[in-house]
Amino acid sequence: MVSITDDLAALGIELKPVHGPRTASPLIGVVVRAEAAPELAVAATIASLLTSAAQDFTVHVVGASAASTPRVRSWVGADARFHWLPTAAPPAATTYTLVLPAGTRVGMYTLEAYVDAIRLTGASCVRALVDGQSASAELWDTAILARLQATGDPEAAVRTSGTERWVAGGSLGLHDYLRPAPRLHVRKGPAGRHDLTVVVRDAGDAGVRRDYEERIRDLESRLARSEKARRRMEAGVLPKRGAARVYAALRRGPAHVTGRAVTMLRRTRSS
Repeated sequence: MVSITDDLAALGIELKPVHGPRTASPLIGVVVRAEAAPELAVAATIASLLTSAAQDFTVHVVGASAASTPRVRSWVGADARFHWLPTAAPPAATTYTLVLPAGTRVGMYTLEAYVDAIRLTGASCVRALVDGQSASAELWDTAILARLQATGDPEAAVRTSGTERWVAGGSLGLHDYLRPAPRLHVRKGPAGRHDLTVVVRDAGDAGVRRDYEERIRDLESRLARSEKARRRMEAGVLPKRGAARVYAALRRGPAHVTGRAVTMLRRTRSS
C-alpha cells in the first residue's frame, strides 16, 4: 500500500523528520550541559528551544543544582519534556541526541538544519563550533552513541572511524547567548524559512586543514592590524595617508616597497 506521505510527496509536499507527527519517542533528545553555568545561561538555552520551529524533543538539563536554578525550574516545571539530572544519563529513546553547552542558543530552524546535516552526510556525529563557547554542540545518531558508550569512548571511536564531521555553528543559527544571532538569509513571505546551505567539512582531510590554517592566519593578521591601529589611536598618532604614506614607504627603501607590492598583489588574488 502506498503511504499517505508518498501521495503528499507526489503533490510536492515534502515532509522532513522534524515535520512528522509526534510519537511516544521524541525525535531529538536534547542534553543541556549546565555544570557551573549561571542560571541565566541555562534559561537562555531553554528559551531558544521553546522558540524553535521544531518542538518534537525532550530535554535533560545535566549538572544544575536546584539551589542554582530555582527560577528556571519553576518556569518550565509544568512542561513534561524537561528533566533535571545531577549527572549525565544514557541516551534517551530518541532518534538523535543533541548536546548543547548551557548558554548556547539555537535559532528557529537550527534543529531542522542540524538533522539535515547529519542525514545528508551519513555521519555518526556532527559537531558545531560556537563563538564564545569553549565546548562544541554535538548532534549524534542516538543508536550509535548508545552502542559506543557501552563499549568505550564514543568521541575517540567516531574520530578513528572517520564518521565525525564539523560545521560552523553560525551556519546552523547557533550562537552564544551574550552575542548577537548570526545573520542568515530568510525567504520572504509567510513561510519565513531560512534559505540555508549547510557546508560540512571533514576535519581529517589535509586540504580542509590547510584551508582552516590559512583562514586562521588571515584572522590573526587582521587582529594584529586592528590592535596596532587601536594602540596608535590611544597614543594620538594618526596613520599616514595619501602622499605622506607614499613618502614614508619610499624612505624605507626599495625592498620595503617591493614587499608591500607583493603583499597587496596576494591579497587581491585571494579576494
